[in-house]
Amino acid sequence: MLPQAQSYADCVKNSGNEASVQAALRYISGGRIGNGAFFSALLGNPISGIIQTVEDATTHSWWGAGSAAAGTGLGLAGGNVATAAAPYLPPVVVGVSASVSAQVDGPSGVAAISASFNAVVPIGQIASGALSVFGSALTKFGNLVTLPVSITASAFGAITCTVGP
Repeated sequence: MLPQAQSYADCVKNSGNEASVQAALRYISGGRIGNGAFFSALLGNPISGIIQTVEDATTHSWWGAGSAAAGTGLGLAGGNVATAAAPYLPPVVVGVSASVSAQVDGPSGVAAISASFNAVVPIGQIASGALSVFGSALTKFGNLVTLPVSITASAFGAITCTVGP
């Protein structure tokens, strides 16, 4: 029995997925890294994600369409969202205090020793800064690596899928 021919949209989608940054990471790591929804959203091919969303919507697979759209949206706008949300993290501060005291009775009298330590850690500021840096890095990586690779892979797929096997 001959294999079922795929549609033009599936051909372009699959070509884009097979040449994505996510697929390269899986290949380099021997399949140990790059699996799952997180990597798919951030490193997958957003053009293939849009095709998947349209295919799922046209077949009334609303759960699949929503999932594909959410992943594609996160990949395209996740860095900007993280950067925009960073200033709104609550200003959480953690305080730590410790004190130690000791009293020693000796031949010449009593000696007392005490020490205390206080620290305030601005967890909210640290998290806000880290989220801002992560969002900025994610946006730059997407614009400089993921998106150009995705556009090139999908364009090449569109050409080769037109020619056929």
